[in-house]
Amino acid sequence: MRLFSKSSLVVLMTVFAFLMTAGFLLAQENTAPAKEKAESEKQVVSTKTPEYIFYFFHVTKECGFSKRIEAMAKDCLDKKFSKQVKDGRLQWRKLNTDLKENKHFIKDYKLDGKAIVLVETASKKDAKQRFKNLEEMWKHVKDELEFKKFIAAELSLFIGGNNTKMK
Repeated sequence: MRLFSKSSLVVLMTVFAFLMTAGFLLAQENTAPAKEKAESEKQVVSTKTPEYIFYFFHVTKECGFSKRIEAMAKDCLDKKFSKQVKDGRLQWRKLNTDLKENKHFIKDYKLDGKAIVLVETASKKDAKQRFKNLEEMWKHVKDELEFKKFIAAELSLFIGGNNTKMK
């Protein structure tokens, strides 16, 4: 004696698979901000206050294009500005502007979606913080070498160094 027909069993298994997948995706989405916050806290390597901060701003649902921009920017920083990063003068920070604690950056740096912003930390209490939103990056994202040249040139000008040569 059968309890279920073959078609009923297929329907039940399909529904079960759908519910399991939906549950997994929801659980993953709910833990993403917590994971991301933990990752961003790990990024701070030096206890010394950096002179410059290289911010990569993104949203919770990062696309492949966003990850590519991040990888190219980080690679440029690691290769052309490793001395400044190692000595603590320059710091990479990846921040999600969808998180409540980071919302103020949208107004502070006039952000519109994904962005790279260079910031000079104010050395005097009354000094206005100098920053540059690299909005022009979008003209260079399709060509990795051109993108890295652009980032290196802008960062060199911003910090007053000479690290513009990219190969």
